[in-house]
Amino acid sequence: MSLPLAWLITAILWINEFPDLEADVAAAKHHLVARLGIARSRWVYAGLMLAPFLSLFVLIECFHLPDLLVAGLTPLPLALRAVRLAWRTDPTDPEFVAIQALTIQTHLLTGLTLTLALLYAAWWR
Repeated sequence: MSLPLAWLITAILWINEFPDLEADVAAAKHHLVARLGIARSRWVYAGLMLAPFLSLFVLIECFHLPDLLVAGLTPLPLALRAVRLAWRTDPTDPEFVAIQALTIQTHLLTGLTLTLALLYAAWWR
């Protein structure tokens, strides 16, 4: 059940590397975002933001979890907005903070909706 949230917490850590990329490269900090560069790192970010929603269906099918877990798709528009903005916004732009906030909000709402869906399924079972 933690797989969707694991993807999203990784996305939070990933997107937080973007604004410091130039300084990190200059300081010889060779983390994955620095090694991949901003263009490829944006693709990884998109994958990290969309993987949780795809993994819901895998969890439901493979582990026979309640169909109510599709409620976890509720934050998908936030994730899509964050990905779209990540492609359009320079990481050094002050508006980039909004993308980081959307990533955190997506994580929070996904966890909340999955928790509520599981509680509801357990209560009415």
